[in-house]
Amino acid sequence: MNRWHWRKILVGVAVFLVVLGITPLAYLLWFGSTHNFTPLSVPISLKRGEFTSPFFTTDLNDDYQVEIYFLPHRTTPLDLDWKIVDETGALIQSGSYTDDRQLWGNDAILDRQFRPKRGSRERVIVNIHQDVESPDAEKGMRSTDTRLYVGLPERILDQAWGLGLYSVWAAVVAGTGAIMLLVLLILRVFRRQTEQVSHVQS
Repeated sequence: MNRWHWRKILVGVAVFLVVLGITPLAYLLWFGSTHNFTPLSVPISLKRGEFTSPFFTTDLNDDYQVEIYFLPHRTTPLDLDWKIVDETGALIQSGSYTDDRQLWGNDAILDRQFRPKRGSRERVIVNIHQDVESPDAEKGMRSTDTRLYVGLPERILDQAWGLGLYSVWAAVVAGTGAIMLLVLLILRVFRRQTEQVSHVQS
């Protein structure tokens, strides 16, 4: 087998390594950019009364988590009923939540298995039964960025882990292929220069 065939094989191997290295990372970035893992995250008041969220759309066939987070340390329990309805007002899912003597927790998970029809528009309606008071040494009440959340926290975590893992994979595998291509290119340039010098001398 002559040198030309060996060079062709090495170029093919190098290109294969580059493609193999960047494909998982490219897919992960594409998947993350084309799907919304947090379709709803809006501020919510902890005052007694009814709160209705804006409409949101889910685009994955997965179990979404419904949660209220950034709750303050409180002296009164969080006591509420909630429901999720579609555009027509039809009930999709509902439940209730009351603090079980855990007044220091900063989140309240209302549901971990909300699986709506993909592409449908929904909104959350929360009915808080009493004001939630929060102690503060100086002000008596503390304002917080309490939010109503519907999303896929495990998917977000998987994306973060995958980004780190596939970045290392791309650096090692695709980097090896890129170095091979660079070396082959340098050798090709060097060989052409040598041939030109030999031709001039002859």
